[in-house]
Amino acid sequence: KLSFLLRDNESIKREKISMWDYFQNKTSEIQELANSKNIKININLQKDFTIESNIYYIDRLFDNILSNAIFYNNWNNNIFINIRLDY
Repeated sequence: KLSFLLRDNESIKREKISMWDYFQNKTSEIQELANSKNIKININLQKDFTIESNIYYIDRLFDNILSNAIFYNNWNNNIFINIRLDY
């Protein structure tokens, strides 16, 4: 869950982030690494939503998740990203 990234903290610069736009950009950034193992990244976002958080923390979280998914995945495979709201 992303709840730890959304907690109130006055000292952290927060901005509104469209999750659809974010994942489109993030997969474009990491696609070269995925291509090196012939891995396809698939995004399933039930509906676009916006969160208010610090982009640095979001990037750290998803860079780690996606790079690990590619690194520990088999060649010629798929990565599925399913994003939904649970509230």
